[in-house]
Amino acid sequence: MYVDGGFHSEDVHQTAEENGIEIHLTNMSGTEPAKKIPVTEFDMAETTNVINKCPGGYVPKHAGVSGGQTVAHFPHEACANCEFREQCYSKKQAKDCVVRINLKTVNAGREREKMKTGRKENTSKRAGIEGSNSALKRGGLDKLDVRGKAKSTVVCGLKVTVQNIKRFVFIFCFLRYFISPRVPVHRVVGALEEVWANSPVPMAVPRGAP
Repeated sequence: MYVDGGFHSEDVHQTAEENGIEIHLTNMSGTEPAKKIPVTEFDMAETTNVINKCPGGYVPKHAGVSGGQTVAHFPHEACANCEFREQCYSKKQAKDCVVRINLKTVNAGREREKMKTGRKENTSKRAGIEGSNSALKRGGLDKLDVRGKAKSTVVCGLKVTVQNIKRFVFIFCFLRYFISPRVPVHRVVGALEEVWANSPVPMAVPRGAP
């Protein structure tokens, strides 16, 4: 499912996973942290979120997940000599240095990384359906005259069916003009204009249409 950043939440992703749906985000709300290292730079277990190694390549003394955070303890000398110490989540304590990262931040970082790698595909597929959704809304889908899940489902299905039929007729008439040059142009144009005028759902005119 291709959606915008407004649908990004832990509950949405969990529900989608339970129903076998893969969410593809085209953007995300909020701003990406600029002063800190991206959480995806940490070598972290995908399922348990336990930190195996920091961006500097150091292995923690011990690590785990508690209180909605992934926590890792590193020796003082490791963090003191690390090139990323100014950008790291590490906090110096008496016995060692501790990295604490909220699990929501971890999930958001992974989604941002996934979004960047598939941005072109995600954006193009979402844009492909935006026109259809907009046309359906202008055709009355934004405010139905019925109430109840069953009636709304039937009406929505009929409106989508009408849109598909109208588009099929429109494309058929358009292609017939090129396949059968003997058909007078004014007849083809008249048929297209009639389909356009009588369609309850506006349709996109193919490029090069007369």
